[in-house]
Amino acid sequence: MPAIFLLLSGIATFLSETFGRYLSQKLAHLASALVTLGVLFTAAYAALDSLMSALSTQFPAEYASLLVAFLPDNTTTCISTVVSARFIKAAFDWKARLASMSSQGA
Repeated sequence: MPAIFLLLSGIATFLSETFGRYLSQKLAHLASALVTLGVLFTAAYAALDSLMSALSTQFPAEYASLLVAFLPDNTTTCISTVVSARFIKAAFDWKARLASMSSQGA
């Protein structure tokens, strides 16, 4: 009877260890993707914010007030989101292309 318990305990330990390793790898990939998304969004937002502030100091006051009248307050956020999404799409396409090339070579 103790041998059966020992065998079942070994099987349960192996399965839980394998499942835990699989989940931790998936969680690490998801976390790295989220961090990359955050970094891309922050970089695009900072670049656009500095560009917009530099352009607003160079424009005459009449054009700047006219620009403020037609552009919403979240323009920088919207543009940086689109830029980040394009970077992420390019990275995903590259990853898919690399996976298809590796599956064809195997």
